[in-house]
Amino acid sequence: MKQWKGTFIALIVLIALGAYVGYFVWGGHGKSKKSTPTPTLEPVLSGIKEKDITDVIIAGAPKVMALRKQKDGWEVLSPKKHGGDDREIDRALSHLISASPTRVITGTNDLKGFGLDSPRWYITLKTSQGKVVTLKIGNQNPSGVSYYVQIEGKKDEIYMVPTFPIDEVTNFLNKPPFKPTPTPAAKSTPKGGG
Repeated sequence: MKQWKGTFIALIVLIALGAYVGYFVWGGHGKSKKSTPTPTLEPVLSGIKEKDITDVIIAGAPKVMALRKQKDGWEVLSPKKHGGDDREIDRALSHLISASPTRVITGTNDLKGFGLDSPRWYITLKTSQGKVVTLKIGNQNPSGVSYYVQIEGKKDEIYMVPTFPIDEVTNFLNKPPFKPTPTPAAKSTPKGGG
């Protein structure tokens, strides 16, 4: 019995020592640490405000879509002229404008490795101030969560941008953001022979 008592006491001391090391040493409690926040990268299109966008061109061979903001809302100019769904277009552009890259790659001339030598899509935005910015969209990264993106004219930077805001805009090529057509109210017919 005496030998179990010594083992039991040693076990209690070992657990207490482990808790102390885990809490105060590894957990960093009891010390004042300065934490360095992970830097957040600015959105790729940080110089453009959504309210200033007047024209959008989305091109992915062989399809092209052109949108123009009129006084009364968005209009789809091509592939077929039609009123645009303001809410859907504004939401997609808002997500695109606010998309921050997860990484910026610099110091490479190998555009082919990123699919930027022959991009999948081009997204061109024009503002009311006359500023024109074209995004070249290349391949997805190996994990499939980002696209390699380059701003036309800025050959020194390749951005890894999450797929969602890019897909939201480029999906307009397959499903144009036409203004919904109101469904006419159903006519009620009296039941019975009347």
